[in-house]
Amino acid sequence: MRVDPFYPIITLAAAAMLWFALTPGLEAEERWLREIEQFEEVGYVVDLERLNELIAAPGVTTHVTGEDLSIRAVLRASLGPNEGVSSAGVFYTLPPLIARRARGRRLRVTVTARRTPNDGSESFLAAFFMFNGTDSGWQRFTPTDDFGNFEFEWRPPEEDIDRPALVGIWPSESGDDLGIELRRIRIEIVDDPPRTT
Repeated sequence: MRVDPFYPIITLAAAAMLWFALTPGLEAEERWLREIEQFEEVGYVVDLERLNELIAAPGVTTHVTGEDLSIRAVLRASLGPNEGVSSAGVFYTLPPLIARRARGRRLRVTVTARRTPNDGSESFLAAFFMFNGTDSGWQRFTPTDDFGNFEFEWRPPEEDIDRPALVGIWPSESGDDLGIELRRIRIEIVDDPPRTT
């Protein structure tokens, strides 16, 4: 019996098209699984190229400078946190899957920063914001001329949400275009996962 080659060719072509269509999705899913696993083990780190993803609300600015391992973001505030529109300052948006993994867990947020030379801030604020309206409240820190780690801990509520979360920094409580240099933000889980019933 003679087999028409048309059908096997069409089947192979359809399989190839499906494979090419799904490959980016599979790669993205694998990347997310690796990031979640890394978050559980060592935390989620915002440094180097990720500093370019910082967003500045009105009253604050950010720009990235340096190269290679000396990359840092320069953050400045022309307004204090209680002037103008309430916002998260200069902020980084955590992916929804990371934010979901963080709910109900005790988190440690570490900001690695220093005063900017010559016009450095006397104090800066940092906070963790959930998109359900809850947050850690602003935590106050005093930077020095050398890079240091500034930490706070907070437990987000256990709400079942699939939305992102933010880590916000207000570079200067007084405004006045004073600032800090930000090298890194790290968000770590510091307790065991919640028990399931």
